[in-house]
Amino acid sequence: MTSALSTSINIERMKMISNIFTALFALPATCSVNAQQESHYINLTNNPYLLNPAAGGMTITFNIEATSRTQWLGYDGGPRTMAIVGNSPVRFGKGEQVLEEYNSEGKAFYKAPERTTGSIKHILGGIAMTDVIGPSNRTSVQASYSVHLPLIKSINISVSLSIGWSNFRINQDRVTLYQEDDPAYSQFFGSTSSQNIANANAGVVF
Repeated sequence: MTSALSTSINIERMKMISNIFTALFALPATCSVNAQQESHYINLTNNPYLLNPAAGGMTITFNIEATSRTQWLGYDGGPRTMAIVGNSPVRFGKGEQVLEEYNSEGKAFYKAPERTTGSIKHILGGIAMTDVIGPSNRTSVQASYSVHLPLIKSINISVSLSIGWSNFRINQDRVTLYQEDDPAYSQFFGSTSSQNIANANAGVVF
């Protein structure tokens, strides 16, 4: 009797789990979604701030980086991305020195700064970026503020908010139409060939 009851309960659990997975996989089919082209970077390991504003200020140094990426060399209209990125701890009011001074005595010419935890840090940062893919061009700037809070001496949690502006535009000289009087294309350029959009992003790093 007990064995039969246990088997029945297990079957019901399996059915419930199966129904949950079915619902999760079926949910995207019932939703309307919009996609966008994101920029590609090759240095996210060294500079995760490119995608997550909360990742700035992990070290107590001023960080600035200029990056450029060109894809599909030899093909006209291949993606090109250029960006200038910077972030730094800042001090609000009186307190200890927030930036670590570089001392060349007894050190190698360059040594990667160590990530620091165990204290509250306030971080300001920003990104200026342009991304060109074929006839489309996106230019954006954003500024961010994040705060690092110590959970224990060796673990911090960082939360951040960034706001900015993006401009999307199409270079009509680089567009080749299969149908010259394409109605969708004509309607788009009948209203505007450039769009300005306000951006807001949030991030968390543990």
